[in-house]
Amino acid sequence: LPRRAQWFISHNWSEPVLQFLKCVEAAMELRGLPLETLLWICAHCNDQHRLETELGETPKTSPFYIALHDCEGVLAVLG
Repeated sequence: LPRRAQWFISHNWSEPVLQFLKCVEAAMELRGLPLETLLWICAHCNDQHRLETELGETPKTSPFYIALHDCEGVLAVLG
């Protein structure tokens, strides 16, 4: 069964992948989040090759907005 993401993670694309992962791991540890916490990484919210289709009629119908709205928390990795 599909489950909703619990934490929304945004980043600025300037950091190497391993640094990004270390930041996410540190944030999860700091907040006492279990490894089973479902994360939604903003880079995966919208198909970048089909943005017009993905965004729909309004931004509020986009997967990005829905994921951001439904999550319990937001983490911004600034690189």
